[in-house]
Amino acid sequence: MRSFIVPTDFSQNAQHASAYALQLAKQLHTKIILMHAFEEPVSVSEYEISNINFHNMKDHIMKRLEDMKADLENNFGNEVPIELAVFNNDLIGNIKMLYDDPNARLVVIGLTGAGMVNFFLGSNTLKIVNNIERAVLTVPPYANFRPVKKIVFATDLWNVAETVPAKRIKRIVELLQAELLVLSIQKPQQPSPELEAEKEIFARKMEGISYSFHEITRRSRVLGIKDFAREQKADLIAIVPEKLDFLENLLKTNHTKAMLFKSGIPILTLSPEK
Repeated sequence: MRSFIVPTDFSQNAQHASAYALQLAKQLHTKIILMHAFEEPVSVSEYEISNINFHNMKDHIMKRLEDMKADLENNFGNEVPIELAVFNNDLIGNIKMLYDDPNARLVVIGLTGAGMVNFFLGSNTLKIVNNIERAVLTVPPYANFRPVKKIVFATDLWNVAETVPAKRIKRIVELLQAELLVLSIQKPQQPSPELEAEKEIFARKMEGISYSFHEITRRSRVLGIKDFAREQKADLIAIVPEKLDFLENLLKTNHTKAMLFKSGIPILTLSPEK
């Protein structure tokens, strides 16, 4: 059975992302794997417990995951199978290990949180995307779930042949039966022959799937994406972080992080096509 991997640090935002993941899993008929990786040593105060030693920590965390599972089932029903996993150290490595399962389809994380230091601030999102080369869905705190029916795929049409994962995009659109809007964002400048050539390559790669093409000129790609997605009432923004500084800006800087909090639109990062 296909699965979503859902890391949690038990923060409010992580729980919100878990609820979103479960509802998306219900739409796509998949299971979810709730996981937590704890560091050694662990400050007892972080887990709001007393008189517990390191050897009992795994049992304690499993109990918290079981409580989280029960809350999800109470709120959303038990149609979606929920598995639980606890690991000691190496958060990224254990996510990668779970993602090595051919049935794993997606990692779903919150945009911010407490506990696993800086995990939900974007730096580890970059590490996950770069290391596992699979799909990662980042859920802002204000993202209320609704069935995904409209997807904005944002691109700067840079090195299209090696970066646009056309097959993955097609599978996602077909699976969700969603409308695809392709957004090309260019900085103010005269059109170049290279850009026109990249457009032609993109059109060839996307043959066989229906989509609408939109082009805007903005100095800020992040603001351009946000404004367009909001105007179109998109349910999901998909990007390929071929330029790491762009994804860092999208997820880490105070201005854009605050903007994405309020946008309420989840961000799907896809790795370039091999």
